[in-house]
Amino acid sequence: MHSKEQLFEILVNDYLKYFYNFSLSRTVTITDAEDLSQRILVECVDAINREVDIQNINGYFWSIAHNTYKRYLKEKNNIIVYDNEYCMRIEDSSNIDTTKEKEYAKIRYCLLVLSGMYRRIIVDYYYEELKIKDIAAKYELSIEMVKWYLQKGKIKLKEIYQMEVNYGRKSIKPLNLSVYYSGIDFSRVNVWQLFKRLLPKQIAISCKQKSKSISELAIELGVASCYLEEEMNILVDGGIIMNNGKDRFQTNFLIINKEDSDEIKKAYDELYKDYIIIVENVFNKNLDKLKKTNMFKYNADENRYRWIFGDQIVDFDSRILLVSNDEYPRILSCGARAFIFGEENSGSKYGTGQTPTIVDDYKLWAKDSVALGTHWKNQEILKNKKYAKIIVDVYNGIIDDNLKEDYAFLLKEEYLININGKIYANVPYLGKEFNALMKEINKDLYDVLKDKSLEIYNKIENIVKNTLPSSLKEYVHGYTFTLSKFYSGIYFMQYQVESGFCKLNKNRSDTIALNYFTDN
Repeated sequence: MHSKEQLFEILVNDYLKYFYNFSLSRTVTITDAEDLSQRILVECVDAINREVDIQNINGYFWSIAHNTYKRYLKEKNNIIVYDNEYCMRIEDSSNIDTTKEKEYAKIRYCLLVLSGMYRRIIVDYYYEELKIKDIAAKYELSIEMVKWYLQKGKIKLKEIYQMEVNYGRKSIKPLNLSVYYSGIDFSRVNVWQLFKRLLPKQIAISCKQKSKSISELAIELGVASCYLEEEMNILVDGGIIMNNGKDRFQTNFLIINKEDSDEIKKAYDELYKDYIIIVENVFNKNLDKLKKTNMFKYNADENRYRWIFGDQIVDFDSRILLVSNDEYPRILSCGARAFIFGEENSGSKYGTGQTPTIVDDYKLWAKDSVALGTHWKNQEILKNKKYAKIIVDVYNGIIDDNLKEDYAFLLKEEYLININGKIYANVPYLGKEFNALMKEINKDLYDVLKDKSLEIYNKIENIVKNTLPSSLKEYVHGYTFTLSKFYSGIYFMQYQVESGFCKLNKNRSDTIALNYFTDN
């Protein structure tokens, strides 16, 4: 039998370092390992002090070590993710020591980043305490597959835990994204609705140049994988995001970064700073001729003529802007042919949206712009064929006394106007005489715009080539065509307003300024 002193010496010299290694292999931090090894040491010292007859020193000390470890786990109420290489705790931190809170938070963060079936099965097994056979039934997997996900999931957890994680810039400062649709088909997928919120915008921006996994996006955006998965399913279902295989995702439309869009704006500034003066002179010269085309059947304000003239006059050498219907990509899942693109900024208030409504032999073009105080209002109201027909009929002198309520509504919205008891259409008609006049005017202006238009076209083409996702490389020409038209419309309208050529009166007349109807 050994004396107390001998046992203390054996404990310190032969077992202390092994108890520490034992503890280190079963805890996450050095602090926890030191804590556990000290507990084992104290238990061994207590046993020696009790003068227990120890026959097998090695077996006795190690039994104390294992029992102390079990009590340690029970005390901490830990759930263990364990294999031969490491041990992790995943636990509720409501009652934990604040010195360990960072470590526990990091474990929870690992689960936040872990994506897909790996996360679901680990949570079900360790948190929900479901049996493997029940998890297999829940996800319609084999038992062997569930075991595989558990094993691989623990490895992924370890990898995430050991990473030096740097949250992406977008996690604290999300970027703006304005999305546009230019198509020849009606789309059942509402791209504006998809991108109303910040998260889908950040996903699209993050995946525009390189495909990303859900876990990579979770780190970059600082968002839990479970939320990203739901968003990604919606975007993939719409066709906006593509799954490139192995659950890696890439944006399926063009996104122009802020630096490139700023460069495009500078190019258009150069084009329009002198051109707007020419437009003013041409308008003044042709105002009487415009009035004789019978755009209005009453003596309309000159500003109304300016808005329509500015909308119909050439703003780019469109002779180089040719694209066939076959060149429109089918990006969206509904199969609609359209160029979808976005800008990494808040978008210009001078952007417009236009929708035609066909009635009899006419086509009424409802047009909206934030700058004019509308977003969807004209298109929403005038898609009603009854209202569109009333406007056309009133222009042609047809009045129906049974439609008094409809007249009252259209008068209130100023699509009709009452002058001395007589109702007139307040939406202009752009007929054959108007079109012939504008064709003659525009013919002389193409050459004024020719050289700088070609420079801008080439600049935009280079940007598109360097930015377009690989899945859409065959549509470089179509996207260049679309962006050239899009930006010329925005920046020329902005120049008209800022130069004073067209005036905003801050009333309802602004909102209807760009509506018109034509022969079908």
